[in-house]
Amino acid sequence: GDVFLHFDWIAADIRAFSLMSKDEKLNESFMHSDPYSFMADCLNVGAAEPIDRHDAKIALLSSINALDDANPVLTFYPGLRAWISQCKTDLEVKKSLSSLLGRRFEIIDGRTDKSVFNASVQGSVAHAMQSCIKRVWDIFPDNILCENHDSLVLTCCRNEVRDKIAETVRIMVQPFSGILKNNPQ
Repeated sequence: GDVFLHFDWIAADIRAFSLMSKDEKLNESFMHSDPYSFMADCLNVGAAEPIDRHDAKIALLSSINALDDANPVLTFYPGLRAWISQCKTDLEVKKSLSSLLGRRFEIIDGRTDKSVFNASVQGSVAHAMQSCIKRVWDIFPDNILCENHDSLVLTCCRNEVRDKIAETVRIMVQPFSGILKNNPQ
């Protein structure tokens, strides 16, 4: 019988932040676990009051989504902090930001700085998924069932599961392979 294979990116938005900011430490965090666990683990070394993954996630995402480059939590990811500062400048001066692949989002028609910032990130996640869908389609055109924001669902026979997983994971861990020069795993 057929089975469903569900592939989902862990922390898709923060992954987009890592690619857009080119923060080496943030990119490296994905090789260890995820950026929130990595941050909590590093900050907990010798800490009197340890934090958990959830606390690290809330602190990091709150500062990013508020465009708060002065928040001390961003000292952990200095490239991300510098990028947020640049985004704030671009929003003030150019009144726009661009996604990873250059789609431009402008402050017009009631859009705020934060909504343009969010659109540039969500647009980048969409670009990544579209790239993955195209590449998976080229290999398995009869197996794609659906996609939803940052996940992809395939169908296959039980005896094809290992091959489908291996190929799809290879594609999804580097969604911009052949498109961007900075495409860490």
